[in-house]
This record gives sequence, C-alpha cells and structure tokens, in this order.
Amino acid sequence: MTATGIDPARVAGLKQREERAFSQARPRSLALSGQARAVMPNGVPMSWMLTSYEHGPLFVADARGSRFTDLDGHTYADFNVADMSMFCGYGPEPVTAAVAARVAAGSQFMLPTEDAVWVAAELGRRYGLPKWQFTLSATGANTEAIRVARVRTGRDQVLLFDGKYHGHLDETLVGLAGGKLVPEEAGLPADVTTRTVVIPFNDPGALRAALATRRIALVLTEPALTNNIGLLLPDDGFHAELRAATSETGTLLAYDETHTQVVGPGGLTRRWGLRPDIVTARPWWPPVAPCSATRCRWPPPGQPWARCSPVMRTRTASGWGPNWRMAWRRPSARWGCPGRCTGSGRAPGMSSGRRCHGRRPRRR
Repeated sequence: MTATGIDPARVAGLKQREERAFSQARPRSLALSGQARAVMPNGVPMSWMLTSYEHGPLFVADARGSRFTDLDGHTYADFNVADMSMFCGYGPEPVTAAVAARVAAGSQFMLPTEDAVWVAAELGRRYGLPKWQFTLSATGANTEAIRVARVRTGRDQVLLFDGKYHGHLDETLVGLAGGKLVPEEAGLPADVTTRTVVIPFNDPGALRAALATRRIALVLTEPALTNNIGLLLPDDGFHAELRAATSETGTLLAYDETHTQVVGPGGLTRRWGLRPDIVTARPWWPPVAPCSATRCRWPPPGQPWARCSPVMRTRTASGWGPNWRMAWRRPSARWGCPGRCTGSGRAPGMSSGRRCHGRRPRRR
C-alpha cells in the first residue's frame, strides 16, 4: 500500500483482468493476429503497430466519420484519426466518388496530370510558398527538404528539437539520452549522430549557440510539437527568434505541418504568420506528402528553376501513392473541411488544453 492508499498489486490485478476480458471479446482479431505472424514480422504490416498499445493489435473492418469497427463488431470513437491524416473523417462521399472516378479513368501514368497543377497552385495559395513537389510519404518530404537544404547551404547537419518526430529517416531518428545524442533505433549508420543536433524547444540561447557553428543546413520543426510529448506550444516570440537566427546564419527553416495543418487551410504557417523557407505536409486523405519546392525559392540570377538544385529527381513506381495524389481533386462546398480534428474535438487554434491524439507516434 502506497502513501496515497493505492495498492500496486491490486492495480496490476485489475489491469490483467481487463486485458483478459479485452482479448476474450475479440476472438477474430486474436485469430487473425496468429495467422498474420506467419506472413509478416510480428504479425502486423508495420512494426510500430505492435507496440502502440498494451493489448494486441485490433484488425479493422471498416470506418465512417470519426468511428471505426473491428472484425469482432466493436465500434470505437477514434481520437487518433489515423495519426491526424483522417481529421476530416473516414469515407466522405465526395472524396470516395472522386477517387473511384480517377481510378476508373486510369491512375498510374508516370506523367503529370491537370489535377497536380491545381493542387500545387492551391497549396501555394494556402501556405504562401510558390513551388511544390510531391512525395509518397511525409518521411519522404522531410528527406527531400534536408537534401534541398544541403545543396543550398553546402552544409550537412540538421537541427531538431527534443520531443520531435519527423518520420523514419536516419537524421531524425536521433535523440537525447543523459545529455548525449544517441540513435533511437537499431540499424542506423554508426555516424548518424554526427549529422544531427538536438536542442530543447523554446530555448533561444541553445538555438543561437547551435547555429553559431554555421554547420547547420536546416532547422526542421513543427510549429507546435505534437508527437512524443503530447502538445508543446511555442513561447511568445520564439518563432520570430527562430526566423531571425536562421536568417542571420544562412540556415534554412522548414516547418513540418503533417499534424498541425488540421487547424485550417495553410496550417499554423498561415494562422501564425510564419515565414519558413520550406514547408512539408501530408494531405488528409491520401498517404502522400507534398513538399514545398522552395529548394528553388531563390534561384541565382538568370538560372531557371529546374536547374536550381539537382535533387528530387528519383522516380518511384507505386501502385497507389501517385493514384491517391491524383485523386486529390478540387474540393466542393459539400466537403470543405472546417479545420477540426474529427475525433478529438480540437479547436482550430490548438489550445494547450487539448492534445492532438492519444496514441504513440506513427511512422510516416
């Protein structure tokens, strides 16, 4: 018995009882999990699905609006909304109709479409950055942002803030432990910690000290940190200091709006009047992330945009990534998103009293 009157043994017993009841009520998910282990490592499509919860993975049957149903018929209010990517809800009719029409008309050409031009122009209107490129994931978008910054600055290092999560690329899988930089996962290069600097968020002194080395190519951050630490809002004036410090040291500044774009068109970049060099984001419906091509925001005099930077020239033939990208059509008045997270009820201003989601970080 603790000083507060709580019996740890009693708590552990209750937890075990509830876990047994949870599993017993979901025999189809349990059975399918066993089958899945024969064909997928850990029995899940992505390894993090195994560690997201204390219980075993749920296998989903379908979803509508802010709720999904598992194979055993249990329906859940989804406060995570697929790691914010479904904040306008599951299966909105105008979007499913547009996707079906696009697939029926052909969806994988390895060539541009008219829709891509419209989407890039609309992103430019919302975020205030003129040139956009498309990748197959938010991880891919952040990878390209880092490469663009290295080409532009001639530097190698990336600066991140403690508590961040920017995807599954080497440079962002580095964290602080006991004041030292350490790899966050196995399988990373031995020198991975030499490429990244991690400092506390909201610490202008640490920021200026790190940038003073003039080895930082890019500062990559969310406008408000939303992943490993719940929600951490910037102090008053921090973003102005961040912009000033990066400009003074020739460092590029990128905002990752993968989560924070839910506040409305243009995300927090527009709402707070931020002035980044690069923005990365993930559209709410497809698993595709547009990356601002501000890699060429400042081409040298007389040099065309296409020759500004020899990056972003790789090709990936995907059976579904480009399909979804092309299906992201002109929005109609019927499904214009109000800028709210369907499951969590977050207000557009992202007040500190609410969290973006209740689950652990997702691989993007």
